[in-house]
Amino acid sequence: MAAKEDIESIIQWLEGADEDQWQDQVEVANEVIAELRRIGRGVVRRDKTGSRSAAPPTFSDESRQASLAVQQVNAMIEAMRRRERKTAVAYGRAALACL
Repeated sequence: MAAKEDIESIIQWLEGADEDQWQDQVEVANEVIAELRRIGRGVVRRDKTGSRSAAPPTFSDESRQASLAVQQVNAMIEAMRRRERKTAVAYGRAALACL
């Protein structure tokens, strides 16, 4: 999962001292959110329902994990916007734990 690798990369950056890439790292985190939301959507098995609206979506373990991680990544982004490295790292690690 690319999102997991991106979160790990952001954490590694946060643990460093580089002050020049805050906005770039926030943009990467926003891309992670988009990917996690895509993964977190349920899947409708059309072969079993006949139509899209006939049955509720099913959720895999991966989709549940991604949905939980979205909240943590959102909190990480907010901490990054405040330039609170330790807080952002904690939320990033919490997101990884969800995945």
